[in-house]
Amino acid sequence: MPTSKSIHRARPGRSAANTSGVALWSAVLALLLLGGCVGHTVPPVQEMSDARQAVAAAREAGADRLAPAVFDRAVSLLNDAENTLERRRFRQARDQALASRRLAIDAMKQAALRSHSDPP
Repeated sequence: MPTSKSIHRARPGRSAANTSGVALWSAVLALLLLGGCVGHTVPPVQEMSDARQAVAAAREAGADRLAPAVFDRAVSLLNDAENTLERRRFRQARDQALASRRLAIDAMKQAALRSHSDPP
């Protein structure tokens, strides 16, 4: 009759240390996978705010008149980001907001160059 000690022995070919090592690596892998998901579950609040402010600043600089193609694309991307945010696709909304901000800044630069190069 087996004793209680023999029931809890490691399987043949595996030591108790090896079994706990596999469990440890499994736990580490699970944490890494969960950690990778954190970025997908946090709304891009700062990125959205930055994009809105950049579009507003570009409008104030006259980019809607002096660089309409780039400015309109920035506004379109900001609208896309807001719609994507409502669908809780945070990574995509973040990427769209960042692109909107970059385009708004580009539109502002173009507007500044055009306003300085136009004769009075």
